[in-house]
Order: sequence, then structure tokens, then C-alpha cells
Amino acid sequence: MTAFTIILFIAYLAILIYIGIRQAHRNKDMESYWMADRGLSVPRMAFCLAASWFGLSSFTGQAGWLYSEGMGALLYLCIPNVLAILIIGIFLSRKIREVGAISQAEMLEMRYSSAVRPPLAVILLIAFAGYSAMEFIAMSYVFETFFGWPGWIGGVIIIIATMIYVNIGGMHTVVLTEVIQYVMLLIVGFAVAFLGLKYASGALASGAVEGATGATLATAPHIAGSDVSWWNFFGFGIGTTLLLLISYLPAFSTEQDPWQRVWMARDSKTAYRGSLLGALFTAGAYVSTILMAVAAFGVIGSPEKLGDYNYELVVYDLMEKVVPHWLIPIILVGFMAAAMSNISNFSSSSASNLVKDIYQRYFRPQASQKEMVRASRICVTITLAAGGILGFILPSILDAVLASASLATCGYAVPIIGALFWRRGNEKGALCSFILGSVSYILFYALSLTGKWSGLDPVIIGLIFSLASYIIISYATGKPKASQLVLFFNDETKKYINDWKEAGFAQEPNAETADEVIGAIDEFEKASRMLLRYNYTIPGVDFEDEAAWKGFVDKLLENKSWCDMSGYDIVYKIVDEDIPSNIRLARGYAGNDILLYCEPEKDNVEQIKKMIALAVDDVKAVTA
Repeated sequence: MTAFTIILFIAYLAILIYIGIRQAHRNKDMESYWMADRGLSVPRMAFCLAASWFGLSSFTGQAGWLYSEGMGALLYLCIPNVLAILIIGIFLSRKIREVGAISQAEMLEMRYSSAVRPPLAVILLIAFAGYSAMEFIAMSYVFETFFGWPGWIGGVIIIIATMIYVNIGGMHTVVLTEVIQYVMLLIVGFAVAFLGLKYASGALASGAVEGATGATLATAPHIAGSDVSWWNFFGFGIGTTLLLLISYLPAFSTEQDPWQRVWMARDSKTAYRGSLLGALFTAGAYVSTILMAVAAFGVIGSPEKLGDYNYELVVYDLMEKVVPHWLIPIILVGFMAAAMSNISNFSSSSASNLVKDIYQRYFRPQASQKEMVRASRICVTITLAAGGILGFILPSILDAVLASASLATCGYAVPIIGALFWRRGNEKGALCSFILGSVSYILFYALSLTGKWSGLDPVIIGLIFSLASYIIISYATGKPKASQLVLFFNDETKKYINDWKEAGFAQEPNAETADEVIGAIDEFEKASRMLLRYNYTIPGVDFEDEAAWKGFVDKLLENKSWCDMSGYDIVYKIVDEDIPSNIRLARGYAGNDILLYCEPEKDNVEQIKKMIALAVDDVKAVTA
């Protein structure tokens, strides 16, 4: 079985590598590598959202928690996952997609200031290492149970395999393989559930299950030592139910990886529809965990007889009893695929913070697009290793998800939502919210572990500190600058455009520049929008010299149609009330070129092409 599984896994990995090689040529710049050219369709986005939250840890952990604690255990992952996707789709997707950042740290710098970028990047790196750890823990269970190998070997194998295909193809590969891996795990889940229910039904009918005489699949499930019905969704009680939702929902609704899927969608309508379909796909996948938990009562028996038992192993024990021996290697490869899907998702998401928000900002601000792609591959490797190490520190899947979600809820949920909807929120309020929310949660959590605190739950305390400090400090200090609101609120965009036009800056391009530029702009169709991209070479400059780049940007910003919101890495020419239509300028592929790009609606493409030509006029005026 071990040899056959390894052969199948190598064959599957070869397919992923082939996909990565086929996609590698598309990774020319940061937008391509991290955002897959912002080209996700509705079905692909739905698959990616479901795959990003329904991995091996969700599959095995949720089934085990259901088996031991009843339907209320759906509050650990299933219900918050599905509700969070719906919240993102219904309430947030349009705002998220219009901003069009690469990472949440970049988005918050655009909205507040550069001071908020480092703390958020660090919190995100820690939280996503915890989420990755869930998959490494689940994978270690597989290798220990079926191969008899130490769990760390499984972690190393998955790290190496994921690193290979993600580094080759970037996010283009991740989104393609997530579709494959979600479908594989869904098939595996329902296959194990069907075989388990079939076996359990016969065992219960024949009286072969100890202590379950006369029981059926509907009556056998119960919570050990409790008179609460196993089928009761509110079996934890209203207080615990609300506490779990408060712990998870803010974190999951503001989690970076689904937001990146929204940024990768073709447009806001695609993001909305893809989120709704993704919630349906996610809920459907979790149905298999309920069925497996029910089957376990007729196959393994009641929790009482298991004694000191790790319930996160229920699925594996169920498989050993009901799955034909020849089928187990195929299922194990499905497990590995699911683990790789989630790990690639979490590691790539946090790696975007590492490369964009830390490496480029503080170590290599002069890095070209090609250098950033190379650095991205190194950062993926680093975040994969960090998740693997944490996976062997945390004791269980549930500990990993609870710790990561609670830190995220208290650390960054409030200033992220505030950035989109509350224009009075400012830099100082966001910073205080980050620091006081996360530090108070960590402090009271540590006190509760030592028995020195038994009052209000630490996550409630952290959330109160986060929300109160954000509101109070924002009101007590100055209002945000106009440039910090321009890409978040349409009326501010309109005002900004009127101001620079009234100031007398050019509104139409030079005829010669228009002839030179408009026909050379690359166009990529994105549902109701087009991605326009133009690479402009400037003779006699060297933008690898940071002083030269900074001087260029400073001079460009004297034209008030331009503004900087994320430092000097990307500057914007504000030309349209439709936020994605505004032109971004970044370093190009070599030391003497720049990249201009935007996403106008199809009926506005020709006008925005003229604005790109006008942007080139501005650049010519500066470099002359």
C-alpha cells in the first residue's frame, strides 16, 4: 500500500508540475504572479473559495469534533466558513474588488498610512502560519496512521511538493490545482461516508455494535455523558454559540486569502456570484463530514468506549474498517492533494505579505518586476517552512484554528472593515486597534491558561479593546487626508478629479503621444472589464537607483492628478469616478521602464486609453 501510494502521489505531483510549467510564462510581474492577472471566472472563484477553506484538516477535524460533541461542533469550522463567504460576497465583495490591492497590508497603507503596513503584515504572517499548521497536523496523522512513519516526514514531503509546483507557476497554478483538489476531496469524502453508512447500517441492524442494541443511524449518535441531543445545532448553549461566532466570524470574514480571491475575480459581479456559489460548494463539502461522523457510531462505536482518544483520527479509523484495501492509496493521494491545496493557499497568501509588505518596502524598494517574482518564490518557501514548524508545536487542529482565528479577530478585523466603510477612521486609530486588540487578547489568554483569569473570555476582551480604541482614537485625532479616501469612496474620487482639473492640469494627451501609446496598449478581457497594460521605456534613466526613482515620483506628484497611497512602489493617476479605471504606475521589467495598468469597464476603454497616453505625457514632462 505504501509503495502504491507513493507511486500515485509522484504521478499526481508530476501533473501539478506540468500545469505549473504551462502557466509559468504568464508570471511576468507581481499582478500576474499573485493575482493570476485578475481573471477568475465565477465557477473557478467558487471552487477556489471552497478549496481554500475545506482542506484535509477541515475534512478530518470537523468529522471528529462532530462525532464527539454533536452537531454544535459545526460552529468550529463549517458554519463560520459558510457564513463568512456569504458576508464577503453580499456585503464586502464590491468594495474589496474596486480597491484592487495585492495584500490587505497594502490596502490598509493606501487607506491609512505606511505606519500600519508592518504590524498588519506580521499579524497576518503569524495567523496564516497557524492556518497552515492545521494542514501539517492533519497530514502527520495520515503518515502515522497508514504508513507508520513519524508525522514530520509527511510534513517535509508536503512542503517540498507544494513548494515545487507553486514556485513554478505562481497563483495561476494554485487556482487551477485548487479546482482539482477540491473535487478530489469531495469525492473521497462522500465515498468514505457512503461506505461507512452502509457498513454501520448493517452492524446496527444485526446488533453487532456494543451498547447500541436496537439503535439506528438516526438514534445511535449521542454526546458522551450528556443528555443534550447529538442533533441539536445549539447543543453548546446560546452563550457558547455566540462566543464561537464572535471568535470566528470577524476573522474569517476578513481573512486575506478569500479577499485575494475576490481581488483575482474578473470584476465585482463575478466576485459576488462566485462568493455565493463558493458558500454553496463549501456547505456541500461539509455534509460529508456529518455523514462520516454518523457512520462512526455504527462502525467504531460510542465515544465512551474509546477512553483517552484523539477524535481528530475518527475518519482514519473509519477508513481502515470500511474502505477496501485497494482503494486506500487513491484516497490517501486525495488527502495529500487536499492538504497541498490549503497549504499552497495559506503559504502563498502570507508570502505575498512577506515579499510585498516587508521585502520590497524595507529591503529592496528598487526591485524590478522580475526581481519581485524571484523574491516571491523564495518567500513562498519561507512561509511553507514556518507553517510546518508551527504544525509540530501546536497539539491539535482545533488548537491551531482557534488560536489563529482569535488573534485575527482581535488583531485586525476592526481596522480592515473600518477602512472600507468608515471614512473617519485614521492611521492612529488603526494602529491602536492592532496593538491593543492583539496584545490584550494574548495577555488575557495567557492569564486564563495559568488560572489567573476566569472572567470575560479573552477574545471578547481583545475585540472590545480593538473596537473601542479604533473609534475613540480616530475621533480624538485628525481626519484622514483626501488621498487616503480617494480609492475607497466614490464621492471622494469625484472631488479629487474636480480639484486637479480646476487647478489647470492637462486633461487631454498630446496628439503625438496618443498615436504612440494607444495602439500599443495590451488588452485582456475580464468579463465586464478590460485589463489594460502598457510598458513604457525611458531612455537614460536607471530606476534601480532608489534615489532616482524617488526623485522621479516626487516630481510626478507635483501634478495633482497623481497621488501616492502605498508609498513609492505604486502611484495612481486619478482620472475616473469608477475606482478600478484609475491608472497605476509601478516599476517595469528593467531599470529603465515603467508599467502603467488599470481595469476600466468595457464601454469606457477608449477614454481610459487616452488617459494612459496622458499619463505618459506626464512622465515625459518629468523625465525631460
